[in-house]
Amino acid sequence: MEVERMNRDECDILRLKGRLDLAGAEAIEGFFKEYRMEPMQGRRVIVNFAEVPYISSSGLRVLVSALNDVKEQGGEMVLCEMNVGVEEVFEFSGLNDVFKIYREEDDALQAVSAP
Repeated sequence: MEVERMNRDECDILRLKGRLDLAGAEAIEGFFKEYRMEPMQGRRVIVNFAEVPYISSSGLRVLVSALNDVKEQGGEMVLCEMNVGVEEVFEFSGLNDVFKIYREEDDALQAVSAP
């Protein structure tokens, strides 16, 4: 699992690449541990799933933990560009009600940039 991090319109965009299975979850958990060490007050984060073909319960757990960390600091985290299989995992787990999920990255960016 790789994470490409970029900044666009003062928003962190995290583009995930690879399977978010047990090994991928461990890798992304390491990324988020370092990420949390940075100032997070009011941080806006978009997690792009365009290159994630699969997600397991381990991956979901890491994302929920990251969402809670961002929210505790007054920030916002949204997800975007999921394939049908990944989106179904969020729906079956009920996490589509916890996360804001957008089809396109631009839509997610517009949503977190809105006052």
